[in-house]
Amino acid sequence: MRIKRGVGFPTGSPSAHIPYLIVRWKDNNNNTWGNDHKIDLGKVGETEFIASLKRLGIYRTRQWEFILSDAVPLVLCDVEEDIEFCDDTDSKNK
Repeated sequence: MRIKRGVGFPTGSPSAHIPYLIVRWKDNNNNTWGNDHKIDLGKVGETEFIASLKRLGIYRTRQWEFILSDAVPLVLCDVEEDIEFCDDTDSKNK
């Protein structure tokens, strides 16, 4: 994920406070969200960075949810996913 955020903090937030993004998902039309994955959004002045989540499992469909911890400006600039396809015979052997 390539994320860009503003430099400001919500009123009353300490300057050492680092906002974060919670990412979670549900697979294959399941009604239950998976575990939360917390991504720190960097310190004051760090407005652009790259975050990685690895080894996220096998699925046919996935619904993502992004929750921002604070009222700071945030732009989700780009998301890239590396996927590996397998036929039905391969998936039965795994």
